[in-house]
Amino acid sequence: MQHTKIKSLSRGRPFKLADNETIAFRGRSVQIQCLHGLIWVTWPDGNEQVVMEGRSVPVCSRGMICVQAFAASVVKV
Repeated sequence: MQHTKIKSLSRGRPFKLADNETIAFRGRSVQIQCLHGLIWVTWPDGNEQVVMEGRSVPVCSRGMICVQAFAASVVKV
């Protein structure tokens, strides 16, 4: 599994994720949208959500937010 920790998050910039690739970034109020593929989003306090292509999930957290691709995916934060 490939893991990428993002230091600076550019809102609106799409991220291409390979099959099983994970990105992680410090939390805040964000909307995570799956533009293509299928992703799993997890954040502190045991919250998690599977997000299908064309769907999004709002996340509000000060902790680390992780997004993992179940298949090659494109994600926009």
